[in-house]
Amino acid sequence: MVLRIREEGAATDAEIVALDNIVTASQMHSGLDQEATIELGTDILTGELKADDPIWNGLQQRGVSRDAAHGAISQVVQVGQQAALRELGAADFNELSHLADNSPAIKAVVIKHGVARMQGKTKNVTWKHVLTLARQFARG
Repeated sequence: MVLRIREEGAATDAEIVALDNIVTASQMHSGLDQEATIELGTDILTGELKADDPIWNGLQQRGVSRDAAHGAISQVVQVGQQAALRELGAADFNELSHLADNSPAIKAVVIKHGVARMQGKTKNVTWKHVLTLARQFARG
């Protein structure tokens, strides 16, 4: 008998720790709470936070450079990508990456799913589901 400890689509320990680390660092250096940190990271990844946004000035005044913010987010993205790669396999992961690179809408869905997954908010929604949705949207 095989016991399933994690539900399908649940975040890995590495994903949970990566998100927790960036939130903790953000709280310490910028004063942002968990939700604000996650929203800021999502906005940076989707391109919704423009280079001239006043938020950058506020972060810089607190000693957080753009490079540091991008670096921290990049680390979390890499952990999430590794989890997606393990779940999807190389071919499907590459297809999803290609679809996301060519569609801002698909990219936004991929980012939002990755963030929701790390927060434990995906409830049985897997990367396979996201890939299926992306394929349908791309054909569409």
